[in-house]
Amino acid sequence: MGDGLAGLAGYPFEVRYSSGALARAAVAADLAAGAYAYFSGLFSGVAPDIALIVADETDWLSRQPYGLAFFNDDADQIRPGILVMPAGRGDFWAAMARDIREAAPDRYAELAAAYPDGQGGVDLQPFCLTTLETLPTIGAESRELGAQMRTEGYSTLEELEEHYPGGDDPMSPLNYVWFQYRWLRLAAETFEVDGEQSLVRFWDCFHARDRVHSGDATTASLAPLLTSEVSHTLGRAISDWR
Repeated sequence: MGDGLAGLAGYPFEVRYSSGALARAAVAADLAAGAYAYFSGLFSGVAPDIALIVADETDWLSRQPYGLAFFNDDADQIRPGILVMPAGRGDFWAAMARDIREAAPDRYAELAAAYPDGQGGVDLQPFCLTTLETLPTIGAESRELGAQMRTEGYSTLEELEEHYPGGDDPMSPLNYVWFQYRWLRLAAETFEVDGEQSLVRFWDCFHARDRVHSGDATTASLAPLLTSEVSHTLGRAISDWR
């Protein structure tokens, strides 16, 4: 994915974009460059060989619905890893807005204020820090949405492992995004309580080959490891996940 698309120079990683998406690509690349610089310094000078691709619907090659950004490190990519972001809104973002409006109508006005589309509606695409936090906060705090996922979809970490998108019998994209709402809030809480050094401890713990083996990773085994070596906040959240 990405072959034949125009390139945007001046970044520590390759940037490609669909025709007509230069402005969107520049915004996405600036945001990604800030994160790239921050984490490269934080994680012992790591500089991954990646590419950022901002694709419109005609160039979107994925089982993921158009609009849901994803990472792919398959061997046949233009780089060892590609981050693909949408150039436009797509039906997926509209479905997310409808989902929130139905599950938490009392907070829809908050969404409209944070993500105005200029026409009285909602555009959930922008991801600077304020907009990154508003949507997952509303989604994670919605009891109605949580009840819907527990009744109609999947909600536990064990169910996530079994029905992760891309595998057999995958959960719906909106169900997966509900997990993302909760992860983003957990990441923010961990950072606020334990600071950026918790990120370093997380990185070191899961890059130590003798610490975690994928076949043995369960909620029961990970919770005490996270608590003792990474973050009490993160360990408690995993053990208490419902």
